[in-house]
Amino acid sequence: MLYEGGSRSGDVSVIASVLGAAGRAWIEEATGRLPEELGAESDGDSAAHLSYHVAEEYSSSLIDRRLPELVRSQAPITVRPSGLTVFTDPKPVVCASIVRSPELSGLHRAIWDAVDGRSSGAVGRFTPERWAPHVTLAQGELDRSDLPAVVEALSGVDFEQEFRIDNLTCTLDEGETEDVERFEFGQ
Repeated sequence: MLYEGGSRSGDVSVIASVLGAAGRAWIEEATGRLPEELGAESDGDSAAHLSYHVAEEYSSSLIDRRLPELVRSQAPITVRPSGLTVFTDPKPVVCASIVRSPELSGLHRAIWDAVDGRSSGAVGRFTPERWAPHVTLAQGELDRSDLPAVVEALSGVDFEQEFRIDNLTCTLDEGETEDVERFEFGQ
């Protein structure tokens, strides 16, 4: 069953790739431009990721067998930001759009195929047909009236970048804590 989006009550589990040092530094430089008074927030290292699948829960067979099998034959992928994207519902989120290359789309599709039947409460806007790859730059207490100032602050960001994706992480909501499994490509 797919959950179609919007604000969720409760926590979620995520399959993503964490950006390396260059990607994290670029995000830190970009988010450092944001005016503090806007209430825009970034989660530090947790903001430096590219999500492929979001669900309420994943099965142990996915984490123990399917994801390790998937990454074993996966080569690193180069991704490129292309500009700003704003998601407006239910609260504004400002992101760096990521170019959806054939390699990135192939990885995303392979993840969805691996997850098929091994999750519950999947978020519909991450399906291969609807997925808009992005890295979050600003979220939190943003109001729609803050968007012009956020876009202006981020307009000087250099989007001519390349980042290497070489891992999958599965962050599992465990109530009060999170459990993170990391799988390196080619291993």
